[in-house]
This record gives sequence, C-alpha cells and structure tokens, in this order.
Amino acid sequence: MSAITREGVALVVGLGMAGFGTAALTGLTFAQLPTSVPLTIGVGLFLADTTVVELVPTLRVVRAIRLAAYGCFYLIAVCLAGITAAYATQRFGLPLQDQFFVAADRALGFDWFAITHWVDDHPLAHTVLRFAYDTMSIQIVLPVMILALLDRDAALRRYLLAFAISLAVTIAVGALLPAASPIATLDLSAFHVLQFTGATPLDHLWLLRSAGPVTMTGGSGLGGIISFPSFHATCAVLTPLVLRRERVVFYPLVLLDAFMLCSAVTEGAHYVSDVLAGAAVALLALWLAGKLSSRYPPMSNPQHLVVRD
Repeated sequence: MSAITREGVALVVGLGMAGFGTAALTGLTFAQLPTSVPLTIGVGLFLADTTVVELVPTLRVVRAIRLAAYGCFYLIAVCLAGITAAYATQRFGLPLQDQFFVAADRALGFDWFAITHWVDDHPLAHTVLRFAYDTMSIQIVLPVMILALLDRDAALRRYLLAFAISLAVTIAVGALLPAASPIATLDLSAFHVLQFTGATPLDHLWLLRSAGPVTMTGGSGLGGIISFPSFHATCAVLTPLVLRRERVVFYPLVLLDAFMLCSAVTEGAHYVSDVLAGAAVALLALWLAGKLSSRYPPMSNPQHLVVRD
C-alpha cells in the first residue's frame, strides 16, 4: 500500500547518515530541527496502520488516503534528512564559487542586477513572482494528493523517488560548489520592494563555514542554504512534468511554474545559472526515477488487491 521504493528508503537513510554523521564529525548541532513534530506523528500513524487496516474495509477512498499519507510522511522524512545534510555538508568550507557563476551568467547574456531592478520597478511583476515563489511547498505535496486520489501508484512512486534523487543531487552539488548568491554583495537600500526573503541565509552560511563547534538555533528558519543549483527551479520543472497527464492542472501549473523559475532569480536571489542547473536536475532525477521505479509491479494488481467501492 506504499509507493515508497527500496531506493527511496536508501536515499533517506543515506541523506540522514550524511547529515548527522557530518554534523557529528564537524561539531555541528541543531537546537531544533524543522518538521520533527509531523515526522513523529507520521511514525505513530505508521505503527498504527496495521490495526487500522484490519478494522476498515479496503475501499478506494481508504486506499487513496493511505497512499497520500505514506507519500506525505516520506516527503517529510526526505526534507528533514535533506535539510540536515545540506547544512552539515556546508561545514566542508570549500571555496565559494560566486565569481564563476557571475561569469557564467554574463556568458549566457544575463545581467542579474538589471533583471532584479526591473522587477523592483514594476510592482505587479513583483506581486506575481512573489506569489509563484511562495507556492513551492504546496507544489511539493500536490502530486502526492492528486496521484493518490487518481490511484496512479506507479506515477506516485516515480515522483517520490525523483524528489528524493533531486534533493540528494542538489545537496551533493551544493556542497562541492558552494556559493553565497548575489545577496552577499547586495545593498538592500537600493531596492524599493524586493527584499529577497528566499535568499541564502548568509548568517547561517558564515556560521557554518566558521571553525570550531557550531549550534544552529531556530529550526523553523532552516531551509534554503544552497544557491547552486536552485531547488525552487527543480520543483518548478518536476511538478508539472509529473502531472502532465492531468490536463486540468497541467496547463495552469506550466504558467505558474514559468513565473516560479523567474522568481528564483528575483525572490530567491539565485544566479540564472542556478535556475538552469535546477531545471536540469529535475529532468535527470525524473528520468532516473523512471528507470528505477519501472521494475516495481503496480500495487493495484487485481490478483493481489480487491477494491470495494
């Protein structure tokens, strides 16, 4: 009844070991971890699942709820392990690559400051882009809800695995090619509206790169510590591709995520090369997840499961 694959479990375990192992070796501690409360609730639901299934008939709606619950529980576990690993691997302190990304943007013909100042001078554009940027959390969960409701377990399995792969790749690349993002050299007083609230938290980054033991406080504030590649861009490509067969939501998502790709630059203070790399990560992860998940039989096989409506 779960769309979580063995490879998906291995990725969560690997991210957790990388995060907590590296943290222990480098003297990093967390005063509070994000998502720990819902993760605890998820573990309780998991332990009670067998009893609940024995008491409740195998209706289609029950199956959908279970698929969605397992999927959301898995996303929480992936995000918790991923955030821990993202912060811990920044303790490597490798040289920042901002000069390289600035040069890459120039080679591509993009002027980051010109783009952001244009948006800052157009309030409507800022409002639209800020709205699109803030839909990321909803878009991460949306495929789970829709695919579970439609009983598309194979597509759900592929999405969950692709999400975990993309996050693992993002963390690995971000550890090897760290960057502070354009926010490091930015004078916020030069902007009227833009505040770049989704930008890399520089106070966290400098603390992580400092020598000696470090304690991170404020679990709710932990998050986007990686500049390259942009995980917002990854989600903006991954979500509509996974739901491309559901035309009712696909076309609105394409429009919304086109804005999200732009907002990664203006709201998240990402280099344009960060956004392009994030999109490439989504394509790679979805392709690899398709290869790996195709080996699993459909869970709705009538020979193994009888669904009574």
